[in-house]
Amino acid sequence: MFTHPDHTRKGVGRLLLSLSEDAARRDGFKRVELMATLAGELLYRASGYESRERIADNRGGVEVPFVRMCKQLREYRAAGRTCPELWDSSQSTFRVFQSPP
Repeated sequence: MFTHPDHTRKGVGRLLLSLSEDAARRDGFKRVELMATLAGELLYRASGYESRERIADNRGGVEVPFVRMCKQLREYRAAGRTCPELWDSSQSTFRVFQSPP
């Protein structure tokens, strides 16, 4: 996932990550593993991912550094919960809601 520079720091990446994790939980996945760019590493770390190894991919002729990261998913608990409106037009950003522990 990449976010256009004009739209960073608005919660879009965190929202997409949260929705993806929820879908994985519903489908029975217990763990997520991904390759993060160096620019995305902080987002994933703030979302509970841990670094496993640093890798350089040069298949396109230019070396691109990545970080392999993983996260254990908690049990999905959606019963009786509603999803509030996510777009906050007053601030032109997405509101991101974390599931309680």
